[in-house]
Amino acid sequence: MANRRYDYDVNYYKFEDKSACVHNEIDYMLIRCLQMFKYKNLPDTIPERTLELFLQTGGVVGWTDKPDGKLRVFFGGLGGEPDCYYRPTIFTLANPALNYSAQLDIIWDKGQDGDLVVMLNDGLRKGLMPLHRKFASQIVENELSLKVSCINSRMPFLLSADDERTLKSAEEFLKNVADGKLGVVNNSAFLEGIKEHQLGNQTHMVFNQLVEHNQYIRSTWYAQLGLNSMFNMKKEAISDAEKQMSEDELLPLIDDMLNERKRALEIINEKFGTNIEVEFNSSWEDNVEELELNHEVLEAQADGSDDNSDGSINIGEESDAESSGSEEINSDESEGEGSEQSGNAENTEADADSDGTDEGDSIDVEINVDINSDESEDENTDDKQEEVEDEQSENS
Repeated sequence: MANRRYDYDVNYYKFEDKSACVHNEIDYMLIRCLQMFKYKNLPDTIPERTLELFLQTGGVVGWTDKPDGKLRVFFGGLGGEPDCYYRPTIFTLANPALNYSAQLDIIWDKGQDGDLVVMLNDGLRKGLMPLHRKFASQIVENELSLKVSCINSRMPFLLSADDERTLKSAEEFLKNVADGKLGVVNNSAFLEGIKEHQLGNQTHMVFNQLVEHNQYIRSTWYAQLGLNSMFNMKKEAISDAEKQMSEDELLPLIDDMLNERKRALEIINEKFGTNIEVEFNSSWEDNVEELELNHEVLEAQADGSDDNSDGSINIGEESDAESSGSEEINSDESEGEGSEQSGNAENTEADADSDGTDEGDSIDVEINVDINSDESEDENTDDKQEEVEDEQSENS
């Protein structure tokens, strides 16, 4: 019965229908991936959603202004005789709405003649569908196992029956358990004919492993598409180096997808006189900016380490200068200490004079330490003055 408030069927999700579950997983991932790129100056005849959907699911689209002069994108097949680089030369398309079908010459490079420019989703025009099918199939299998594990947690044993009547009663009992109901026994024959087989107490361990496996699959799926969904199986903190290793795999695929779009748009803008641009969008744009910022920080830190190594040399030179300066200061201090010692010697000599010690020794010390240099300088100046006066008297 439909829920009239929200207008959808309130039916259980059928995990056993693997095909439908895989389609659902792929569709929801495609919805996310349609936000990967944003375009500027697209003509009104080309919806951005249709362009990306054609590229991601088919791997290639053709841009042409045929048949009416309006630029559009078409889904079609590649063929014809390969060129010198073994690339297809003919794009075959058929559009019932326009009542138009044709085989157009492909333009791969600037300045090349042709009617249609091919835009690839990636370098091998694989598209994203093989990637989506792979991980969606793994997730569906895992979630089906999770469902069975959840049901087995309600009943950690197996039942066996010896007759048809007991078998039907056992099947009804298991159905009630699977539906989340309490098992009800109709008669005592069921209890007498049924046999119980314990499965062991490993259900919780299997459940935890399935949950970890589900997280691992989704994290790897997102990483292949350029989205960082960190999954840590160690259950502890990770180092910056490990985080950097997990980020290295995010960019190659989406960078190739962006480069293919830009390459084709350069030819399209030249061929059809447009000015269309493309760049990352949504979480992909934020993720790329964050990674670029992290790289700049790492480069700055590396440059800073080099500066520190140079600085350490300067610090060593400064330390040498400080040591030499300290030596000069120490030498000055030692000289000062020597003068203080000489002064102390004079004081002791003066004390010795007062005590009646040998005056000659004290005079010699005083002359050698303090007076000798001063008196010699005075005598030299007096002799020079006398010589000058004698010369002046002789001249007169």
